[in-house]
Amino acid sequence: MNSYLYYFHERPVLVLPENNDITIVTGTSDGFTTFWDIKLGFIKEFSSHKYDVRTISVLKDTVISTGVDAKLVHFKKITNENGFEWIQTFESRRQLFDIFHSIGITDTSVLVAGNGGMVNFVDKESNKIKSVITSIDRFFKVKSVKFTKKGHFVVQTNSKTLELWTLVDKDVSMCVKVDSEIIILNFSVNSTGSLIIYSTIDGMYLISISNTKKQINKSYQIVSNLKFPCFQESCFEYFINFEFLSDNIINENLVAVTLQNDFIIYNAVDSFQIVAKWKFEEQIVNIFVSKFQSIVALLSLTNTVYILSYSTVDKQNMNLKIISKNLFKNDINDLIFHLMDSLVLLEFCNNMIVEFDYKRRKYTKFTQKLLKKYPKTLRKTSTTNFNINYKNHLMYGENSNQILYICGNDEFTFDWEKDELNIVKKHLKFGYYGYINNGTSKVYAITRNRQNMFKSCPEIVYFKKYAQ
Repeated sequence: MNSYLYYFHERPVLVLPENNDITIVTGTSDGFTTFWDIKLGFIKEFSSHKYDVRTISVLKDTVISTGVDAKLVHFKKITNENGFEWIQTFESRRQLFDIFHSIGITDTSVLVAGNGGMVNFVDKESNKIKSVITSIDRFFKVKSVKFTKKGHFVVQTNSKTLELWTLVDKDVSMCVKVDSEIIILNFSVNSTGSLIIYSTIDGMYLISISNTKKQINKSYQIVSNLKFPCFQESCFEYFINFEFLSDNIINENLVAVTLQNDFIIYNAVDSFQIVAKWKFEEQIVNIFVSKFQSIVALLSLTNTVYILSYSTVDKQNMNLKIISKNLFKNDINDLIFHLMDSLVLLEFCNNMIVEFDYKRRKYTKFTQKLLKKYPKTLRKTSTTNFNINYKNHLMYGENSNQILYICGNDEFTFDWEKDELNIVKKHLKFGYYGYINNGTSKVYAITRNRQNMFKSCPEIVYFKKYAQ
């Protein structure tokens, strides 16, 4: 059974659904990769990197971590007389350029894309992998990468370009290069790599790839597009998120979209025809699609989590039903579905992870239990560890030129006009919530009081320099 990786803020959280067990993998600011069992607690930790652990990825019994030291470390789960254990099986012997949060694992390979090129680590033996460096280009840049289960991955190389790459005969090659006339804000790819959807300031576009297996045919076409309404002077009037619904549940053409107060399921191939729609009284800021069943979770501006089920009526219509609505006091950074049908994991901005049964309305505070038993292992996240191309928690300060950025246990303000960074000691209480847009280096934030108003700042060059 496949395993799924989810990023909880600066601490990656990993779900291995074998035997309904949950293993959580955390990365610390001083280079430790730690394995936890959600019931038993601490399992094992490795001093895998010299500095911050940057990313963690997984497939089946394989875990890959990268760090600010630009090294890649391979872990494997093996069985023994006591059950199982995690072992470190490989460490890259040299620095792999600037790995930019870009790892994908297939059944045979580990693909790493970063500024300067791509590296393919081929799994030769059960517990060993051999590095095969391919497609190195010193001018190759990566802003964001998304991988599929079939070995394809889409790279955003600049603000207006997407590239689809695929693994062929243990080598990586580019299939398609998509050029947009305006800036690409976000994108997603289906599991087979045959459909790419991306959004700009004026709408969403669906790309159909005619051949993803070989490099011979690099053609693509825009099969449908959807223009956003009422875009006047402010191009960020609407908060837009979208995800492909799991193709093993319905089909790969359905896209779930949040657009201000609306949750909409489109048939993207059929000219973005609406097959289901639900209007909320508040603004929806994020969407989470279950990989195990026909449900989605929606996060509102007031930290309310809605769980919706969807079912097919016919080819043109679907039923939507709210099966749970729960309001939380703390800001939620992320949410994932567990294999069990009524459990989710929630991660809050105060570094608390909660296992929540949304049907019974019961929850277990996971992180607090671990902190009491292993206070030294769950260390503070360093302020030098940024996840620029992943969604994070932001808050605005009273000064309109400042942003309060919550980074693990550390908080700091950043003035983008003066290019100054100031660490603060206490949590500011005037409430804003925002995110770092996937695919760009810009920060956007929305107010709680004026829900339709977006503010943006220029590219955060200081963040990028500071992180390096």
